[in-house]
Amino acid sequence: ERLTQAAMAQALGIDRDVLLIERLECAGNGFDGVRDPQGLSATRLRGAFHIVSIPTTVRRAVIQSVESAGLEVASMTHSLVAHAAVAQSSSGGSRFLLVDVGGTSTDIGMFAGGRLLASHTLAWGGLTLAEAIAKQLPVTHEQATAMSLEGSSSARPEARRCLEHALRELGDVVH
Repeated sequence: ERLTQAAMAQALGIDRDVLLIERLECAGNGFDGVRDPQGLSATRLRGAFHIVSIPTTVRRAVIQSVESAGLEVASMTHSLVAHAAVAQSSSGGSRFLLVDVGGTSTDIGMFAGGRLLASHTLAWGGLTLAEAIAKQLPVTHEQATAMSLEGSSSARPEARRCLEHALRELGDVVH
């Protein structure tokens, strides 16, 4: 647990939420490449982790869009786990709304009983949103990316408008 916490503290910025942290391997004096070091002792322990995270503002914005359509967000996870949950939901009345925000597009799918009921693709994602902000303002692509991650708390009204337009489009599709 201490190793996991140290990995998160070292790898994540202040404005990010963890969707997944997976221990790949641990090593210590006397062992190497062990996935679960419980029961082993070492004076020094190090590990390799796979961490999937999301900017806090993006997480809040997606939740707001989904909830504004009258749906409840039970949990958020990364897309591979979400796809697996949909595939395993074929028995029972489970319903899933899958929103996959990529670099250039956002895919939305409504699943019930493991079957796709409706889907839609929006022509915006993290990179295209940053490009739109960079076109609106005289800023570099890196600055525009930082503004897009600030979301509705951005100090620049133009950046907020670009994000609000994209989220309105997402809210319309989800509704």
